[in-house]
Amino acid sequence: MSIDHKRILTAFQPAKEISDPKRFAGRRQELEAGAELIAAKNHVFIYGPRGIGKSSLARQLEIIAKGNPELLEEINSPLKDMQFSFATCFLTRDESVNNINQLLYRLMIDDTGFGKFDSLFSKFGEVQKYAQGAQLDAKLVADFWRRAKAIAGSSQDGLIIFIDEFELIQTHEGFSSLLKAAPDGVVFAVTGIATTERELVRDHLSIERQLTTGKLPVSPMAPNELLRVVATAEGLIKHEILYSDEAKTELIRIVAGQPYLLHLIGRESLLNAFRSKKKVISLTDLNFALSEIALRRTDSVLEDQYLKAIGNSNQREIVLRAFAATCSPNAHTSQAYPIAEGQGVTNVSYYVADLQKDSFGSSLRKVKEQVYSFRDSLFQAYVSATPRRLSHEKSDDPSPTLKRAAGQEFELLHFSDLHFGEAHYFSKLPSAQDSIPHEDKPSLDKFVGQTIEREHFRPNLIVFSGDLTQRGTSTEFNLAKTAISGILNSATENGSNPDIVLIPGNHDVNWALQEGDPDAGMAFQPYINFRNALITHSRIDVPISPERLYEVRQFESNGARVIVAAFNSAVLIKKGDDRGYIGTTQLDNALQEVSRLDPLNQFIRIAVFHHHLVPVHSGEATIRAEALLTDAPAVKQRLYKAKFIMALHGHRHQGHEEMVSDGENSLVVIGCGSSSVVVPERGSQPLQFNRIAIQLMKENVAIQVTKYYFDTAVEEWKAQPAKTFSVSKAHKE
Repeated sequence: MSIDHKRILTAFQPAKEISDPKRFAGRRQELEAGAELIAAKNHVFIYGPRGIGKSSLARQLEIIAKGNPELLEEINSPLKDMQFSFATCFLTRDESVNNINQLLYRLMIDDTGFGKFDSLFSKFGEVQKYAQGAQLDAKLVADFWRRAKAIAGSSQDGLIIFIDEFELIQTHEGFSSLLKAAPDGVVFAVTGIATTERELVRDHLSIERQLTTGKLPVSPMAPNELLRVVATAEGLIKHEILYSDEAKTELIRIVAGQPYLLHLIGRESLLNAFRSKKKVISLTDLNFALSEIALRRTDSVLEDQYLKAIGNSNQREIVLRAFAATCSPNAHTSQAYPIAEGQGVTNVSYYVADLQKDSFGSSLRKVKEQVYSFRDSLFQAYVSATPRRLSHEKSDDPSPTLKRAAGQEFELLHFSDLHFGEAHYFSKLPSAQDSIPHEDKPSLDKFVGQTIEREHFRPNLIVFSGDLTQRGTSTEFNLAKTAISGILNSATENGSNPDIVLIPGNHDVNWALQEGDPDAGMAFQPYINFRNALITHSRIDVPISPERLYEVRQFESNGARVIVAAFNSAVLIKKGDDRGYIGTTQLDNALQEVSRLDPLNQFIRIAVFHHHLVPVHSGEATIRAEALLTDAPAVKQRLYKAKFIMALHGHRHQGHEEMVSDGENSLVVIGCGSSSVVVPERGSQPLQFNRIAIQLMKENVAIQVTKYYFDTAVEEWKAQPAKTFSVSKAHKE
């Protein structure tokens, strides 16, 4: 192929609006309507659902307004000979613009606004400071108009001010009076997500006529227009890769008029064909691209929305997809319910109620009795286009699921920060007092055991990432041993025989022993005794010692092969200083063992430590930097280089999960909030443990993380919506 990677990447452009007329296709009706509004010098109100192409249309209208007739000539419009000569500016709203004063000020100073007109500075000087409150500032408005009139007067037709994402401005108060006061030759063209022009401009009571005259709704694209987009993309890569007729027909069908989705799927399918040196994209290739989009979370917003909606419920996913298939734009329950019931859903209305709740993303809304629609038509199309995420072996649903090699899956449970002792939550409950019968007392292992049975967990591995105790005493470790044994027994009784991996945290250091005899090196001895005692469970076969506090273990189950390197990040902990550290020596020794056990890099590699590798939230790096490993950057680079795909930790009592990358290798970092610490140690954070499912796909490793939060009102662990990551297997070969 003579085309290069860059040309493939730019043939479809899902990430930004199209500003080049040569790349723009379709929208003849909207282009001509917009050009006529501009010619009449009417204010323009461009609106429609998310991802429908509003911003791209606005960009083309800006080009036309400046006097470039190329696109009108391309579509052979009768308006192609119309002469335009407007000055223009195009501002996309960002977080600094939340009211109309802030909008006007930003327009005056921004390089995409009035700032690009150099003559204004010599004529009016710099823009002065204004208060920019919610109520229009008369002086600011006067300054804005005199500058706008000066720009308009310098151009034959005047000035058009394009404002994108207008609906995100929090308060529109004063905008209607601004439009009414606009001098001759100054026109606004606002763009945003809305179903009507009145929804786009919320301050509209006194400008009904202007809104009606200037409205420019953007609807789903017609099939022939979408085909032109595909043909344009094929032309941009010199027709070296083409879509088969079958694939092209299916592509147009599944995107349901959504140009963004067409660009998203188009780019993924072209990239896959380019990598595999295919000249024709078949229907099979298209379906593979759809799976990749979901697995790789190509659009993380849409994928997170999907995963939030379905959680870990196969039946909720069936109901979601049933409505996605029938809403046009609304669906009566008589249309969607039979589809879901035919796939084994016994209480469809229950899941319909779920899909209207904020906790599941509010995907559906009730239009009237027994009639529902999607809140977001782009999301509806995404649901229909992409494959099922959860298994549907017992259903009659013909749609594909994300494919994985048969049996190649691995499940683990992740607990952290148990804090047995004075900071253990369950032992502090009133119902845990000595007078209460033992079988009625609350305990971590009791409630986890109930969850294992209720949710049918089959864990292959259970991980405890440190701070098992509060002060590292033998008494506290005995309590931890009882709880861990109880959890293991519950899993065994439920049909699995899990291994366990443990590492110490900073609270597992016994300072009383260390201070009593500093030279004896006894700080970790109670932990070592506790951990080695678990050998009797036949789940740990190698004892540890003060000289070797890390562990490297390998597991094989259900066709999946896993290596876990568990590091002691509390090795250099000092009293009063909880910062973690792993160190070069420990890393070298552990990673050498990993290489010896897996010389061909055929195992899934997982790291475990107590302290954070990355900040839990954006502010933590500056607010509480001590939460991170002291040598976090070095550890992260070593894990990248050694091809680890997942790292588990605890420590800060706040759960999180994210994927980090060095550009070549990816690492899914999963932090577990505390599984059983008292409220003062975790604030508003709920008690938590993680259920992690690892699935080996054809090209990727899928990692699904389901958090379980403890509901104190009913004393029950409850699953939260799952989050799925995909790590390419390519970097593991």
